[in-house]
Amino acid sequence: MKNKFHPIFTIAPVVACGLAVLAGCATSGYEQADRTGQKLEGVQKVVLDARDTINEAMVELTQISETAKTNPRDAFDDFDSTVNELERIRENAAKASVRMQDQGADFFTEWQNQLATINDPDMRRTAQQRMDELRQVFADTRPLLQDVKYDFDPFLSDLQDLRTLLNMDLTADGIDSANRYIDKAISSGTKLQKSMDELVAGLTRIRLEITPADVPPPPKDK
Repeated sequence: MKNKFHPIFTIAPVVACGLAVLAGCATSGYEQADRTGQKLEGVQKVVLDARDTINEAMVELTQISETAKTNPRDAFDDFDSTVNELERIRENAAKASVRMQDQGADFFTEWQNQLATINDPDMRRTAQQRMDELRQVFADTRPLLQDVKYDFDPFLSDLQDLRTLLNMDLTADGIDSANRYIDKAISSGTKLQKSMDELVAGLTRIRLEITPADVPPPPKDK
């Protein structure tokens, strides 16, 4: 049996931590933004790792079907391990989502407080416009996180039911009767992976919006 754990959806607390860092110290300026961007890159890796875990579950279900008449035990044990991992993932998601929303609100509250210290009205308007733009970027990403959650819940529920069903009857006939549910779970997993890809793209947009450009210079001619 496999021993694995990818801490997905620590994703939201990581995003929240990044927002808090960015908001917390005006004197460090772009350095804080860079650190936040690095955290977001880490979040993206976590999401992609979780996507791989979901893919493993779908592959294992296919293997159970394919080995139904030979020996499905190993494939089932791997599937059982993957479902356990996805359950741990789900436990962290609800708390993480709340923390992300709270920290996001704190970030913009701090920005608003800094605005009040700008004396020049034109500069203040410019900063306000920029804050509004960033607020929209974050707002655009929030539904993407919710989409992942909404797709994740029914997918995990299907996997849990399948685990129980197959554990009760791992015979060739039992697996054959479960194949339609296996196909449904694989379809749900594919949809969930698409939602995760869209979330990764949204996180990329946030990172590009809040961090300065960092394009390496062209190589010097020898």
